[in-house]
Amino acid sequence: MRGLGDIMNREKALPFLAGMNGYKLFWIFMVSSVIGYLVETVYCVLYTGQYESKQGLLYGPFSPIYGFGAVLLTLSMKLFIKRTDLFVLLFCGALGAGFEFVCSLFQESVFGTVSWEYSQSHLNLGGRTNLKYALIWGLFGVLYAKKIYPPLCKLIEKIPDDPGRLITRILLIFMLLNIIMSVVAVHRRGQRYQGVPASSYVDHVIDRYYNDDYMNKIYPNMKFVEKK
Repeated sequence: MRGLGDIMNREKALPFLAGMNGYKLFWIFMVSSVIGYLVETVYCVLYTGQYESKQGLLYGPFSPIYGFGAVLLTLSMKLFIKRTDLFVLLFCGALGAGFEFVCSLFQESVFGTVSWEYSQSHLNLGGRTNLKYALIWGLFGVLYAKKIYPPLCKLIEKIPDDPGRLITRILLIFMLLNIIMSVVAVHRRGQRYQGVPASSYVDHVIDRYYNDDYMNKIYPNMKFVEKK
């Protein structure tokens, strides 16, 4: 019977990105967040002829909804990896639409804002998602499972172990702080919109460095929802 020491030594001998683990999921999140940001930015420039911030966080070229979406697809692949393309399309379409709906509902419930609104589109669900984007999620799921995920995994697994662990931990701390700061700044922006004055040192710092003009540049599509 192997002892705990043998098991720990075996785990240390494995590449830290081997198999499916938290390290790999984090890198999938990071890479997909950047790719999502770049795709939306390029699409906006081509469609409108103007640059518009597509950042999801205060710092860096990250659109975390794409990162979390890719992680969700990755964790779900065991359910559809051997299925037909039609099944994958329908499954990922429903999964993506549901994810988009939940994200929109969460944002409105917590911050009183929305970043996308589809009430004027055909076959929408509460203005939070619609058939068009469900199909886009479905097509992306097929593409991700067959064309994106395999080479993405190979690329991520090439990260060297020792420096890779250190870099991953540094990036994880950075992203956690980035997310926390973004949440605090968006929350305080909502308070300012409601006329709530700064009541603490943190509020004053946020108001100084993340004022409305700054936040509007980072999140130009974020709109406040009037309570009925």
